[in-house]
Amino acid sequence: MTANINVDTTKLGRAVEGFGVGVNLAAWDYYLSADPDTGVGTSPNMQTITMLQDAGFNLLRLSNGAGADEWHFSGNANGTPIGAGLLANMVAALSADGLVTINYGTGTPQEAAAYLAYLNGAVGNLFEIGVDASGKDWGTVDSWAQIRAANPLGQDPLDMLRVGRPSPFSVGRFEVGNEIYFAGWDGAPAQVNPSDYVSFAHTFAGLASMIDPTASIGLGLGNPIEWDATWNIPVLQQCKALGYTPGFISDHFYVYDGSIETLTDRELLCESVSDSSSVMPKHSSSPRNWAGRANAYRKLLINELGAVGAMVELVCAEFNSDADAANKQSTSLIRGLFVADAIGTALQTEYHGVVYWDLRNNYSELVDSKSFFGWRPGADEGLIGSDTAPPPVSGPFVPYPAYFGIQLATKLTSGGGSVVNVTSDTDQLSAYGVKLANGHLILLVINKSRAIDFDADINVTGLLSTSPATAWTYGRDEDIAQRDSADGNASLTTSANLDLNLTPSDSGDKFSFTFKSYSMVVFDIPLT
Repeated sequence: MTANINVDTTKLGRAVEGFGVGVNLAAWDYYLSADPDTGVGTSPNMQTITMLQDAGFNLLRLSNGAGADEWHFSGNANGTPIGAGLLANMVAALSADGLVTINYGTGTPQEAAAYLAYLNGAVGNLFEIGVDASGKDWGTVDSWAQIRAANPLGQDPLDMLRVGRPSPFSVGRFEVGNEIYFAGWDGAPAQVNPSDYVSFAHTFAGLASMIDPTASIGLGLGNPIEWDATWNIPVLQQCKALGYTPGFISDHFYVYDGSIETLTDRELLCESVSDSSSVMPKHSSSPRNWAGRANAYRKLLINELGAVGAMVELVCAEFNSDADAANKQSTSLIRGLFVADAIGTALQTEYHGVVYWDLRNNYSELVDSKSFFGWRPGADEGLIGSDTAPPPVSGPFVPYPAYFGIQLATKLTSGGGSVVNVTSDTDQLSAYGVKLANGHLILLVINKSRAIDFDADINVTGLLSTSPATAWTYGRDEDIAQRDSADGNASLTTSANLDLNLTPSDSGDKFSFTFKSYSMVVFDIPLT
């Protein structure tokens, strides 16, 4: 079939500088450690770091998801050997920004401030963090910075924090608690109280201003509409009452919950994140799309906080298609296509970042469901496999297709520049573009059709260079190659020195390209 894609490089939208594409790291993932057999130590696993770098991540969320509210940074109370020092070293090794989930459920504002002091505090800052409600004295900022700067002593409980780094890690964002609106959720209080929650954040923010004034302190809000009356509005009203403005709100966006509903492959690809009319009927018709969520949150913030509500960032700290990984869609090419489309769509909104849940989770074998596309029968919330199944199905360094969807989408965000307007005349062929700071056009095109190859005319307003282009592709061919491999190795297909056979159009240039069914392609095209 034929299609038309129109690209206007003369009208620039939002800047992509500072847009975060991230992934959640969890303390149960022993393959974050250079010693994956035990998880002990503060040195990152360099194979994991390389995979994160190759994917293009510039943001890491240091969290255990629901376990964040029972995880104490200085003691690992939930029994995992992966400590705060190793997680922070992952951020440093990647030269990324960090987003930390603070323990609200079983922690205190003073403990949160000590964690901030450990990560970002300056040696020599003698500010006293203070004594918490349990009577524990959390010392000075300097005391935690000195621990960070020290080398391990050997068999000391705080060795997980001693990383020999005098300089701060400069982690940017700190969110208070994880999904506290779900009462009793792994460390969260059995009874949730917006007043107590905001009071904690307000106290923490005050301490943070004396430790690192650049740190942004954020609050977790539930799905807009669904949680407005019971959580979102009361939290924001309490913020206004205290004169406290959060730096950001943390959205957790799962397109559906496999325990109560299922979306078909087509519904997920064509009727969710990029469909401005899509909603979640089982969640009070909360928006199932980025634009709707951004608009709903912004309206809520301004209505409740007034003019300062316009300054609060929107960050999606957990994002995935299915909250429960209930079917093989999670490990198939479908999720790869979906994730690329989701990042491209989020760039069209005011979100400052999206963070995939999560890097590694657990591969679970399921009875194969023929109603979903894909050769793996099992499910996994992770981006990379686990040791619960052998390659090529899974494995701790085996990437799932979602990895390559992110690797392609981050080509939009990694070179600076600004979003350009791109339209397609069919919902089965999504396209997104960025004019880079170096004058190149990056164009991502996703074919969401299971059966149709599209012969597309790509019309560009603005002149393209006759210099060769480069294209990267991931689709059925690459997916099948991984299936037929012995070790699960997979990669994008790169086409260098690509001649686009440009022809003049009314407004600039155009070229034609065939996009195979279930495929995604990124072009790097020089502009004149």
